[in-house]
Amino acid sequence: MKTSLYLKIGLLMSLVLYLFDTILDKTLFYKDLTFMEVFITNIPAHEVYNRIIAIALIIIALLLIRLSDLKYQRVRKQKKDDIFADLNNTSVVELVGHQLKTSLSTIIGFSNLMDDRTVAQSTRKMYSEYVYTSSTNLLQLFNNLVDLNRLLNNRAIVLKETCSVHKMLEDVRDKYQADIARKKKQKLELRLTIPEAAGKITMISDCRKMQKIIEKLLENALNFTHEGVIEFGYTLEEDESIQYFVKDEGVGLSLEKLENAFNHYSSRKNSVDASFDLAALRVMVAKKYAELLGGKLWSKSRLGMGSTFFYSIPLGTVKVESQTEIIREGGVPDWTGKRLMVVEDVEPNYLLLNEMLKPTHAEVIWAKNGKEAVDFFNEHKNGIDLILMDIVMPEMDGFEAASQIRGISKSVPIVGQTAYSLEYDKNPDQLINFNGYITKPIWYHELINTITKYLN
Repeated sequence: MKTSLYLKIGLLMSLVLYLFDTILDKTLFYKDLTFMEVFITNIPAHEVYNRIIAIALIIIALLLIRLSDLKYQRVRKQKKDDIFADLNNTSVVELVGHQLKTSLSTIIGFSNLMDDRTVAQSTRKMYSEYVYTSSTNLLQLFNNLVDLNRLLNNRAIVLKETCSVHKMLEDVRDKYQADIARKKKQKLELRLTIPEAAGKITMISDCRKMQKIIEKLLENALNFTHEGVIEFGYTLEEDESIQYFVKDEGVGLSLEKLENAFNHYSSRKNSVDASFDLAALRVMVAKKYAELLGGKLWSKSRLGMGSTFFYSIPLGTVKVESQTEIIREGGVPDWTGKRLMVVEDVEPNYLLLNEMLKPTHAEVIWAKNGKEAVDFFNEHKNGIDLILMDIVMPEMDGFEAASQIRGISKSVPIVGQTAYSLEYDKNPDQLINFNGYITKPIWYHELINTITKYLN
């Protein structure tokens, strides 16, 4: 289909959604108003907000699908032997469309019900969990599609940096333990296993891609395991490689089964299992990343007994330090007396970061754009301990603001925070003025751990 047709479909879907939401609101919540008042003349502010978000998500999703289709069609002719070549554009649209409709229906429906004050607080909290879970699923879907698109077009750049293996695994554990606790999966335990005799290993590799592989394998395990133990960690092999593993007690899906689902999705149109196909997409992206880093991914499984996925990569340049005490999860650092500047043009994003940082007792300063950040830092350069810098902002973007701040101070830590995946850009030197960066959506443990690395 042409791009214009996608846009027409998006507009039609948006109109249908708007009409349906108006009828629903008029029937359930605003019986004293006329249809036209609920439709256009006297809409409550929160209803406008919900409708705009839903319409924007529909249009953005369709445009992303179209972009994925265009780029996939170009590379398909050149990659006949590639494992991704059998995934045709029709199956991508079907897969994404099914998950998109499912997640958006949940988000929109329960968001509306959360405004009903006749519903008990405990029930509204349950609705909130449904909205959170569906939003997370939607985010994972888009992340995997973006990763797939970059892999297909050879746009994934491998960056070499120093990686602390233990620290990376602990960050992953904290992130997903918090997610398990939020979803109240009391019967599910996440366990990190590190060899007792191993020191603290530091290796040279692309840390973010290595972490992405582990996270995708864990997400796969969490998707198919509802109780029992999910164990992950690593072993050091005799061939001078490090072998990561993720072991679950779920349904027992093997890599081969997921590959078959990925390659032959179009032949199963009449029996769509969205969770199964999304898992196939997720694991295939992890497999391609493993190969990109010079490693390999495989699995062992027994149907109904669980699966173990292995990811092996040469150690390369490796440094083994003396074993240090592992920091236990759940602790909150005390940054009393520290002053952090958050540079963010979107107020809700700033408010979220501020709430995350409140337990640390740090003082948070808000700069609404890059120019305001540079001006404030120029006046209070000795009073700022760390800067959280958004990248895309009006008046002056984060790159320029970081460059000007570096002209004032070479020592202040600057951490970028953005929804844009910077590591894939063709100009890695753009990060020269940043100590590090985190991508949105920002997870609490990732934020705290990243700041801890640079905050003295």
